[in-house]
Amino acid sequence: MVEMTEPATIVDVASAPALHGEMRRCSKVLIAVAVFELLAGVWSFPYLFGRASILFANPLFLPEPGLGDAAVKVYVASHPLFALAALAFAVKGRVRHAIVVLGAVEMMRWLNFMTSVVSNGLRLNDGLSVQWTAAQIFIFRY
Repeated sequence: MVEMTEPATIVDVASAPALHGEMRRCSKVLIAVAVFELLAGVWSFPYLFGRASILFANPLFLPEPGLGDAAVKVYVASHPLFALAALAFAVKGRVRHAIVVLGAVEMMRWLNFMTSVVSNGLRLNDGLSVQWTAAQIFIFRY
């Protein structure tokens, strides 16, 4: 009779504390990013009520009706909520969840920019315009 035994697996226990330390560092970075996102979201919150800023009220600010205005309002309303969720996940140590929520914030920001591009078109007249348009879409955050 032949005995069937499974080979013993070797677990590297020394790498576990190193992994935990890396996750803690990632969590601290995500906490800082989420706090900045939360502050930015709270700062832009007056856009929901038609004002451009808390400190500087623009009497000529008239939001355009349509899809662009709705996208801006959805972005402004969801930005602090997503940032708060990312902060909570990062504080709890759930790095992957915090990254996903911050990714959702960035996708909402990108969609917010895209409504302006759809309504006004891309400025692709010369090389400088192409660089400026790419910077506004992909690099600038606020």
